[in-house]
Amino acid sequence: MSTTIFYIGTYTQMLSPNLGGNGPGIYTIALNNYTGALTILHTTSITNAGYLVRNQQYLYSVVEVLPEQNPKVVAFQIHPKGRLQKINQQSINGSLPCHINYAHQSILVACYGSGSVHRFPVNSSGCILPQSQQFNHQGSSSNKERQEAPHAHQIAIHPNQQDVLVPDLGIDTLKSYHIQKDQLLSNPTKDIAIPNGYGPRHLVFHPNGTKAYLINELTAQVTTLSQEKHQFVAKHHQPSLPKTFKQTPSASAIRHHPTLPFLYVANRTLEAITIYYTQQDQLVFVDHLLLNGKTVREFNITPNGSWLIACLHDSNDVYVFRILANGMLQQTYHTNQILAPVCVCF
Repeated sequence: MSTTIFYIGTYTQMLSPNLGGNGPGIYTIALNNYTGALTILHTTSITNAGYLVRNQQYLYSVVEVLPEQNPKVVAFQIHPKGRLQKINQQSINGSLPCHINYAHQSILVACYGSGSVHRFPVNSSGCILPQSQQFNHQGSSSNKERQEAPHAHQIAIHPNQQDVLVPDLGIDTLKSYHIQKDQLLSNPTKDIAIPNGYGPRHLVFHPNGTKAYLINELTAQVTTLSQEKHQFVAKHHQPSLPKTFKQTPSASAIRHHPTLPFLYVANRTLEAITIYYTQQDQLVFVDHLLLNGKTVREFNITPNGSWLIACLHDSNDVYVFRILANGMLQQTYHTNQILAPVCVCF
């Protein structure tokens, strides 16, 4: 195919004096698979589309707001050329929903503000049904400003589509869940403790499912986990920032290439993507790719593994990189016409 249609979610209003934006909601964008150029096809109005997930012809978004502003999960049908038509929405009994994922005809949502996980069934027409389950995390950790309470940050689904890990920044724990039939079950015996003050944010599984890599927001350490006796165990922690970096760490996103042995990690304040070669249990540093702009919040890799698209939401910058065979990134396109971009969904 000459083009790939995908979606970028944006912040449309301020959540705090230092977090938010003035985007339109969701951009439908065409990626030229030969040049890497982007073309905006449509925009869809929705408040603070902080994270998106696609399931075939349906797209789902959170409305990332405080409880008094009525957080929601919203369903859209995808029409030709990527145009979105709203199907329905459901309220979320939580605060600041920051991540969403899909498995077994269910939408799973992580709420940062309330430190909670929510499950919404989805019917055969893509319609979201009312919330059927909610799990409230408990605890705190050593960073009194950022870890005063639980802060669930992501729903990471294992390639087996059964096991789920939820990094909770506030309690330095990967909370474990298991999908069984039409239920999400808490699995506390498989919870994984992370060193105090690390602040686990996002996790990615290796494509073969035997390893996982966690980025810790508060230290920018990358934790390598290996599967032992049907349970993941933290094996190594290593920095993703240069030794010369003196500012406050603020790691944001992590992705593994779908076919090549490379891991990519984004760090705000440094404004860079760190590249690793994944070698058994070890990560071998390859490069720090510095970006021009402010707040590299998220990036994603196209399903065919050819392109990496990065979003810097405070400076309205979107970069497109060609992924080379050696894992290096070659910039092919840049635009500042996409306002407050915060997530990329294929």
